[in-house]
Parts: sequence; C-alpha cells; structure tokens
Amino acid sequence: MPGRSADQAPIPIADVVDALTTLRPSLIHTARRQLQVHGLDCQLAEDLVQDAIARWFTRRPEYRGPGQLYTWLRTTMARMAADLLRSRRDALDWDWISLDERVWAA
Repeated sequence: MPGRSADQAPIPIADVVDALTTLRPSLIHTARRQLQVHGLDCQLAEDLVQDAIARWFTRRPEYRGPGQLYTWLRTTMARMAADLLRSRRDALDWDWISLDERVWAA
C-alpha cells in the first residue's frame, strides 16, 4: 500500500478513532486466535493489537474505511505473531545450544 502523498487530504482522525473503537474487540479476538495457532501466550493479544495500530499510524497508508483498516491490521498482526514465534524459536535454539555446551564442558 502506498503511503500518503503531500497532496492527499489529511486522514479523518475522528473516522479512524471510531473505526478502531469499533474494530478493537474483533482485532483482539483475531490476535488471540493467531497467538493460539502459533502456541504463544494469548495474553499478548492486546499488545499485538496496540503494536499493529501504532505501525498503521507510523506507516500511514491511505485510509479507505473500516474494512480496509481491519484487513491491514489483521495482516500486520499475523506477520508480527510470526516474527514473535520466530524470535522465540531462535531464543530456544540458542538456549538449547548453551545448555548442551555447559553439559559437555562439565
């Protein structure tokens, strides 16, 4: 999605806030499901939603209504959940190597 150019009208912030307020329960539910699928802690769902919303405001894609916003946020949350899983797997692999090295060194 292209970013906003200087000649575009400003994002109607009241519309975005209304959409986010309406979409938040669905986003949290979706985030919980995504985290469960990956075997991650479902308590991270609200953090995942907040991070996705913050990323949306940082990137500022063109606002085309609540449907497009929900799709963008859902896709972003799925990618963030996968990144979280990947980082945890890397940490687990590293811990396994560290433990193995300690056993052999003793």
